Amino acid sequence: MGEWGRRVTRVGAAVLVGASLTTAAGAAPAAAEPGTTGCAIERLPVPDETWRSWANLIDPSGRYIVGNAFVGEARTSVNLLWDRGRVSTIDVPAGPVVAVNRRGVVVGNTTVEVEGEPFGVIRPWRYRDGAVTRLPVLDPTHDTSVTAINSAGDAVGIARDYDAGRQYAVRWPAARPRTVEVLRVPADFVSVVAITDNGTVVGDAGSIHQPSGWARRPSGRIDVLTAPDADGTTTRAARGRWAAAAAYRVPHPVAVVFDLRTGASTVLPGITTPEAVNSYGTIVAGDLLGRLDGSVVQLPAPAPGQIVGAHGIANDGTAVGFNNTRDVSGAIHAVRWTGC
Repeated sequence: MGEWGRRVTRVGAAVLVGASLTTAAGAAPAAAEPGTTGCAIERLPVPDETWRSWANLIDPSGRYIVGNAFVGEARTSVNLLWDRGRVSTIDVPAGPVVAVNRRGVVVGNTTVEVEGEPFGVIRPWRYRDGAVTRLPVLDPTHDTSVTAINSAGDAVGIARDYDAGRQYAVRWPAARPRTVEVLRVPADFVSVVAITDNGTVVGDAGSIHQPSGWARRPSGRIDVLTAPDADGTTTRAARGRWAAAAAYRVPHPVAVVFDLRTGASTVLPGITTPEAVNSYGTIVAGDLLGRLDGSVVQLPAPAPGQIVGAHGIANDGTAVGFNNTRDVSGAIHAVRWTGC
């Protein structure tokens, strides 16, 4: 593998250090504070001596939330799992956690040492019921990344062969846990973003100048996801019958939700790049929540002038993310919004 290709793979990857599975004795969530929209925001409980924390993912049911924090005097990075509001640190390999399903199964990636590879090789893993297992790979000398998991436990991702200049869309079927399959997707695909509960896989293809979204049906049929008057689309998430994307238009991108059954697209005005979508087509993007009827809700902060941002949304509308207090302490807290 070329050095440049390896470095590109590492860009933006947060290296998280796992900790032992222990229930934190943190304080109970702060009382919810209603915003002008009717939303309520609350801080999630965190381990003692937490400096900063974020909530990055929430499963469709809203039970499980995954995030990370810097803890203790050494500000050690740990992965967090909230189960019905009770927080634990989870003992998973160092590396980014990418998805959690309604059964509490977490998937992510880590870098392992391989002889002859100065930067190591990316390997995927699955965390379930307190145990971590490695996902099988096509070639142990190539980077393989898991990117999503559905409620059944089927996971998808990408395997890369930099020396040959090729990459493959792959699936790990829950029914055959020691198996990794190559999926037929567009030849010029660049990402595999999500897998829905019926097995539809969503991703992107093309170039950075004119990307296009695609959906691979369980039958193997591939449909292109395009929005009217857009120079390209980049898919960001999918759940149920909906996929959320950024459609590139002059002068700026707009958020689009695709109906995966019909291919129809709905523009959500006032929103640019969605972070996540739920089974009703509701998306979150920064401090905004947008619905298919065109209504947009601004997610409240605990106090005026503070910054908030959402990263995930459950089917009941519960959203999770962070709150930056913007004070001298530099405090950032994992938060949850309800009633929006």
